[in-house]
Amino acid sequence: IDKKIEANNKMCAELEAMCQTLYNYWFTQFDFPNADGKPYRTSGGAMEWNDQLKRKIPKGWEVGNLYAIATPINGLAYQKYRPKENEKALPVIKITEMHDGITEDTEQVSANIPENHKIFDGDILFSWSATLEVMYWFGGDAGLNQHIFKVVPINGFSKEYVYHQFSAYVINFVKMAEARKT
Repeated sequence: IDKKIEANNKMCAELEAMCQTLYNYWFTQFDFPNADGKPYRTSGGAMEWNDQLKRKIPKGWEVGNLYAIATPINGLAYQKYRPKENEKALPVIKITEMHDGITEDTEQVSANIPENHKIFDGDILFSWSATLEVMYWFGGDAGLNQHIFKVVPINGFSKEYVYHQFSAYVINFVKMAEARKT
């Protein structure tokens, strides 16, 4: 089982690297496939200067912020939501669980918490306290703790696009935190 877990972790890392390469190719170099399946920018796709980015971007594209593509939902402080006797419970996902998964030491919360504070496999999590990172959750149904956002795509943006936009922007959050020493 340990060998299978190790092999799966390697596959996930390789797939993540491939996704990052594709993201950079499409959204940094602007060489996504055009209508003929050729790289947009290098095949002469229409580009226009953007004053805000100080570079050319594909004609018709807009510059926005992360709130235009997703809604971050902050977790709860679960002291008020402890499971009662014989009540279904969920594990509480804190930064430790993001890294190490659910263990016997993981706190529990009532399954009757608001639905938007529950997390499910495939949800995007963004820890904004202590460590700043973005990840997909694949540890089963759980409750979202404070200091972690569940990032929910809006306006028809794909989960993958939102994940990579947040991942690419984390360095800016790190710089802001370092500047404030927090």
